[in-house]
Amino acid sequence: MNSLNVMAAAAALTIAGLVATTASAGVTGNYTRPNGTKARVYMCGGKLCGKLTSGKKKGYEMLHGMAKVGANKWKGRKMKHPDMPAFMTFNGTITRSGKTLTVKGCMIGGIFCDKEKWTRTK
Repeated sequence: MNSLNVMAAAAALTIAGLVATTASAGVTGNYTRPNGTKARVYMCGGKLCGKLTSGKKKGYEMLHGMAKVGANKWKGRKMKHPDMPAFMTFNGTITRSGKTLTVKGCMIGGIFCDKEKWTRTK
């Protein structure tokens, strides 16, 4: 491979990395849950995390280490719900569509699932 091809390949990898980072960054921000509480979604260790920023459980981490698995989809095994005991974790999926996140958590092999839509706020 000549040096021009090596530089082109390196540039392509750099651009692909920037596009992936930008796509993940597009999901970060502040959201309102259906019950009115607010949450902040942010990157932590290259993965998606989220904490409540209002309500009785302000600071409660609902999302932790959600890995990107598609253009607008993240999955992880450390999702929590503020109305459940703190030791319980769920398999979770987050899907972004415009200004909305669909946050879905499942347990017992996906038999019991619940989801809610979060709306981006300023």
